[in-house]
Amino acid sequence: SYFLAGEEKAILSLASEMGVVTPLEQKQEFVKDNPGFEYGWPLALGAGEAKLTEMVQGYATFADGGKSKPLISIKKITDRRGNILFESDPNLEGTQALDPRVAYEITSILSDTAARPNEFWQNVLSVPGFQAAAKTGTSNKCLKRKGESESQCEVRRPESVWTIGYTPALAAGVWVGNADSAPLAEQADG
Repeated sequence: SYFLAGEEKAILSLASEMGVVTPLEQKQEFVKDNPGFEYGWPLALGAGEAKLTEMVQGYATFADGGKSKPLISIKKITDRRGNILFESDPNLEGTQALDPRVAYEITSILSDTAARPNEFWQNVLSVPGFQAAAKTGTSNKCLKRKGESESQCEVRRPESVWTIGYTPALAAGVWVGNADSAPLAEQADG
């Protein structure tokens, strides 16, 4: 899929257009010290770190038929009398970052409950009455390596887990981890 997607430059550009800007920004920083730097194939497995808010915005682009809109952190502020002090514009047009047909296909795949691994995930990631798409992820940390070259990981534990989900009207994300990157319990799961 790395080659089919147009390789690294195209993938990072598309992700950036969808609101996931950190991987491209980090690469631009890394290249300053190491001109040959590339994420390479591991990019498909999450080698490019991104903020949770960016990931939610990226998945919201799928939910909105490929349209990328700015993140709205604060919808409205009122005083104690109900007077509106600030209100964001909910009708922002956004830009068409992704072909709507591709966004539809991704949503179809991520909302297929039958493709989820077991009954728990089929139920917990569903919203009755809505087409709900969901994606989980887990980052692992090697705690002990083996062998002379120490290239093989012998003891691995989850470092952080996340879940992103969306319906046509709402996108949400949850991240669980330790701020100091300490590993989680062995049974931690996205």
